[in-house]
Amino acid sequence: MASVITRSGRAGFYARIAVPRDLWSQHSSHSVLKKLCAQNRRAAELEARALQVEHDRQFHQQRQESLPGASTDRLWGIQRMLDANPIKKLSEDHESIIQGLVIDALHLDDRGEPDQEGQRVWRSYEAWKEAHEPFRTWINRRVQAEHTRVTTISNWNLYLGRLAKWAGTDQLGGLTRKEAIAFKEYLLEQVSPKTGKKYSGSYVRNHLKCFVGFWSWGHAHEQVKHQGIWDGLGRGIKEEHSDRELPDFSKADRLASDDLRYQLQRFTGARSNEVNGLRWEDIDLETNTVRFVEWRDGEVFRHLKGGRKDERTVPLHPRCRGHVLGLKGSIKGSPSGPIWPAAYKPSRQTWGDTWAGEMPRRYGVHSHDLRRRVVTQLSLRHSPFITYAITRHAVPGMSRVVMGYTLPNMGQLREVLESLE
Repeated sequence: MASVITRSGRAGFYARIAVPRDLWSQHSSHSVLKKLCAQNRRAAELEARALQVEHDRQFHQQRQESLPGASTDRLWGIQRMLDANPIKKLSEDHESIIQGLVIDALHLDDRGEPDQEGQRVWRSYEAWKEAHEPFRTWINRRVQAEHTRVTTISNWNLYLGRLAKWAGTDQLGGLTRKEAIAFKEYLLEQVSPKTGKKYSGSYVRNHLKCFVGFWSWGHAHEQVKHQGIWDGLGRGIKEEHSDRELPDFSKADRLASDDLRYQLQRFTGARSNEVNGLRWEDIDLETNTVRFVEWRDGEVFRHLKGGRKDERTVPLHPRCRGHVLGLKGSIKGSPSGPIWPAAYKPSRQTWGDTWAGEMPRRYGVHSHDLRRRVVTQLSLRHSPFITYAITRHAVPGMSRVVMGYTLPNMGQLREVLESLE
C-alpha cells in the first residue's frame, strides 16, 4: 500500500509506492515518489490509494511482457494475476483457464511435489478459490471502517507481514490451527535484531492478540476458512521480567535541571508521549494542575496509550511551575497550542520519539526510567489507587468497580506528589 509522507523543506504531501521485488531490475529505485494534489492528510491517503491501483496495473503489464523469462518471474506473474482477478468476477471458463495456468507454472520435484515457490503460489491459488483477500486488503478494509490509529496500522502490517513471510503467502485465510501453533512456537524462538535476544513473551502475545482480532473480523466477513485458530494460544507464555534496578538519577537530575519535559516526567510519572504532547492550555498556573487529554487540531493528533480512560488531571509540582513560567515568559504574546510542536511525528501521530531516544546519550537514563521511578515510589508508600490516579498505571487484580469508587481528591494527590524525590 502506498505510504503518504512529507518532505523536509517542501510543501504538501507525497506518495511513496514500493516497486515489487521481481521488478527491481527494471527500475532505477526500489520505490516511486509522486507529488500529491491533496491539501490534507485524509485526502492525500485517498489519492495515494488511487495511485497505487494505477501503478499495480503498470507493474502487472511489466510482468506480462517478461512472462516468457525465468520460472520465478512466471510464478510472480501468476501470483499478481490471482491478486488482480477476484474469483467472484470470473466465469467458470476463466476459472478453469487460471487453474490450468497455475498448474502449468508449478515445478514438481522427484516426489511430484511443488518447490517452495510453487507451494506459495499454490496456497495463494487455494485462497483465491475461497475468495480470500491478501492481508493488506484486510487491513485497508478495517482502517476505512474503524478509523484506526497510525501506530496500530503499522503494527498490523508488521505482525501480519511476519506471518505472511513465514506462511509463504499473503492470503492467510486458509491457515489451520496446527499452523497457528507452529507459528507461535516459531516466534518464541526468534531473536530480535535490535537486542540480540529472543522476543519477549509480551511481544509474542501482541502478535497473537492481533491475529485473534483479525480472524474474528475475517470470520464475520467470510475471509477465513477456520475460525478461532489463535484463541487461547497466548495463555501460558511466560514473561521474563528484568531484575534491572532503577539507575542512579543524581547525575541525570543535575544535567536535566532546566529541562521542563524531564521535570514533568520526574514529578508526574507520565509517559514521554503524554508530556511531549502537552499544550499551553493543559497547564493551569492558577490551579497548579496539568491535564493529560486526547485532542486533535486539524491534521495533528494527540493520542494517549489507553485512549480516553488515560485522561486525567494531576497537580503541578512546585519545581515544574518555575520552569513553566520561565518558558512562557520567553515567548512573545500569549502562547497557545503545543508547547513542543517539533516533537510531533506526523507519520506515526506520536510525540517525543526523538527526545526520548536521545535521553540515554544526554542524561544517562531512559525516558521510561522516570516513569518507573515514580511508580516505584508511589507503590511502596501509597495505595494502588493513588498510583493509578496519578500515572494510570493499573495494578494487576485491582477491581474496576472499586477503582471507580475510589477517587482521591486533588489535595491528597498534591500531598503525595510533592513528597516525590
